Amino acid sequence: MIDPKAPKKKYWYLDLEEYPLLILPKGIQCFKDKSEFNIQITKITNPKENQYVLTLGSIKCPGFLGYEIYESDKIIGFTFNNTFTDYTIYKRGYMPKYKVVGYDRLLETSNPSPYKSL
Repeated sequence: MIDPKAPKKKYWYLDLEEYPLLILPKGIQCFKDKSEFNIQITKITNPKENQYVLTLGSIKCPGFLGYEIYESDKIIGFTFNNTFTDYTIYKRGYMPKYKVVGYDRLLETSNPSPYKSL
C-alpha cells in the first residue's frame, strides 16, 4: 500500500546539479507521451555468483535522468547510466526478474518495461 504522506515525486533522485532544471521545463520532458520511448532491459549477465548486470536501452532525450530498477515489484536501485549491477544474495535456485522505469528531469516517468530474467 502506498503511504498517503509520501511525496508525489521522488525528488531524492535529483542531485544539486539536476535540481535547477526543474524550473526549465521546456525541452527537457521526455515522458509526456509515455509510449514515445521503448524502455527496456536489453541484456542481463551473471559474471559472478550473486552478481547480475543489467544493460538498459539508451534513451535519446536531453532531459533523460535515469532508471529506477525493480526486482519482483520491489525497488532495488536507481542508475543514471545504462548499466546497473545487482549484488543481492538470492536463495539458491532463485532467478531474479527485473523491470525498469525511466525518469526525466521533471521526474515524469515512462511506462515500465516488461519483466526480464536471465
